[in-house]
Amino acid sequence: MKRGLSVSTSVPEISSEGWIGGRIAWLLVVPIMLGSLIGLFVSGLSWLFESQLLDRLIGSASPWTALVLLAALPLSVLSMRFVAGTLTPSTNEFYIIHSNVDDGRRMPLRQIPGRVLAGGVTVACGGAQGMESPSASLGAGIGILFERFFGRSLAPRERGLLMKAGASAAIATIFSSPGVGAVYGMEVSYRRGFDARPIVQATLAAVAAFTVRYLTVGLDPLIPFVDVNVHLDSRLVWTALLLALVCGFSARAFASIANLARGWRKRVRPWIGVATGSLALASIAICVWFWTGSWLTLGTGHAMFDWAMDTPRAILMLLAMLLLHAAATIICVFGGGGGGVVTSLAATGALVGCITSSLMGTPDELFLPLVGAACLLSAAYRIPIAGMLLIVEWGGGMESALLGLVCIAVSQSCMGRITIAPAQVDAPGAPEPERP
Repeated sequence: MKRGLSVSTSVPEISSEGWIGGRIAWLLVVPIMLGSLIGLFVSGLSWLFESQLLDRLIGSASPWTALVLLAALPLSVLSMRFVAGTLTPSTNEFYIIHSNVDDGRRMPLRQIPGRVLAGGVTVACGGAQGMESPSASLGAGIGILFERFFGRSLAPRERGLLMKAGASAAIATIFSSPGVGAVYGMEVSYRRGFDARPIVQATLAAVAAFTVRYLTVGLDPLIPFVDVNVHLDSRLVWTALLLALVCGFSARAFASIANLARGWRKRVRPWIGVATGSLALASIAICVWFWTGSWLTLGTGHAMFDWAMDTPRAILMLLAMLLLHAAATIICVFGGGGGGVVTSLAATGALVGCITSSLMGTPDELFLPLVGAACLLSAAYRIPIAGMLLIVEWGGGMESALLGLVCIAVSQSCMGRITIAPAQVDAPGAPEPERP
């Protein structure tokens, strides 16, 4: 066998080692191209399934809307079974599993269209899930294709970097947050620790994707950007710290129940989970519709949060809506919904913040919901850096950002080893497990 022989191909090769042009292309040009393409695709999916189909469903005044909700889980499972070709693993864990195993080289790309379709029909029909996990899977798949096309001569340590950058770009697009997106692909795979290797590629891809969304369909943050002039006094500080504890233990409870729901789903036939889940979702939605006149439990929680912030609400009413929304999200997990729970967790945390603000009588209307959203989301998924960046991006001023960072740390301390994503592992070099 001859060694050192270079075989010429028609596919352009870009290596991060060697000539300076290749390194610049690998670190700068390719991630921006990747992020722009993913931003375009995911923005289109978000516009279609969320801004058009779901918003029209939520705005309906007809009780027959519940019939559409009954189709969410069946259509999702059918998409998984006949388009993706499998029912396992769930799309919530698809990226996490394959990012931890051989850097995605064995990720079955043929499943991704079916998983995106399953997530889309779940969202469009009113399921209490979002497009985050299907979008992350799509972004990771496009990143793998980019890597195969441009990076055939990559060193082993550089494999999988564009996959994680692609997932980051997708989350930056769907969540309207370049900071959260940039670290998502590096952090979500691990219970503790993160993979810093793709930090340049992930950051550039996330910013490019976010920019494309801003220029095409516009941003859609869960919580409006908080005024930078939030006045911090001792009352607000102690209230925020109390909120962080509540969100931390709520995230622990939510993750535990969601994992139980996944276990129950594996022990029953798929059609039983679909039937019971669909009936439960429709029952909750109809009860809320007769109660409030709106379909507040449909979708990830944007409508519920807008309703809570529209006018002052009774605390018991807010608490009931919180429990119903959380129940709808768990039911979607049990019934095989194809969407993600990232935005649903953030919406749940935001409502916890609303309740805390009402109980304590704090003057600011948006800061505590922002802290609640970041704390509950980051604690449940074990992504503290993403939560901190969410506070910094949406929180504005330095004082509010510093308090928010402390709250993120407090909420993380409540989780032990529990996570809503059981496929997560400890990053290499992570410290010894803490006590549960």
